[in-house]
Amino acid sequence: YFQLQQLPTAVLQAFISPPLQMGDDFNGCTPAWFNHSQHEVCPHGTAVHVPFASFTKPSKPSTLTFLACLYSALPAIGLVLNIAVIAKKRAMREVSWLLYTAFSSAFCALLKAFIHQPRPQSCLITCGMPSGHSTYAAGLFCILLQDLVLPQQRQRRMRTALLLVCLFPITWSRVQLGDHSTSQVVVGSIVGVITAGMWLAALGPCCEAFLRSAIFREAASRPATTEPVLDSSLLELSGPAATPAAACPEVAVS
Repeated sequence: YFQLQQLPTAVLQAFISPPLQMGDDFNGCTPAWFNHSQHEVCPHGTAVHVPFASFTKPSKPSTLTFLACLYSALPAIGLVLNIAVIAKKRAMREVSWLLYTAFSSAFCALLKAFIHQPRPQSCLITCGMPSGHSTYAAGLFCILLQDLVLPQQRQRRMRTALLLVCLFPITWSRVQLGDHSTSQVVVGSIVGVITAGMWLAALGPCCEAFLRSAIFREAASRPATTEPVLDSSLLELSGPAATPAAACPEVAVS
């Protein structure tokens, strides 16, 4: 008991919170301002629902809140760019990034349903522990660091700095908009590192091996198209006018 008291209070409260019951609303963590019968207006702003990147648009906009909204929408932008790169290159590495995004999102959703902790000052009515945006940012940073930075001998610092600028402000934006508390962001970042380690160590290579074998089996099952092969004997023409030497005799120059 005394050892439990020494743990961080926020993390301890997250894991001792009662899980969802069968009769509870699956969306869960309904804030006090929300009324199921009247659907009252959120006093904190407007909820912007974007796939994998929902956030609260504050009622009093400012430069910081605009920047926070932009970073909060970044996971959806990254998802669109990932699909576009897959359609163009059709490479296994980009497919692995998309599969990791789906895996980390599902893992985070399961934790939210189990922990059942509300958001601090948000217009979103879903649970907030852990932060899915922070899981995405920290996890994708580890994945891209492994795939794009470490294999390169040059420009490692510049690529690392670019990833930090693009991804880690996402965690700040969640606190700035009131969609998550600091503890939810910290736990989400830890979950992102854990899921990235799981993906790099086991899940990712297994998925890639399965996809490669499935593609190979599909290619092997297709009927082989035989192209006509020109026999070399047909190239041998008979007659004195068949060869270029006979057609154009050499002229000896004395």
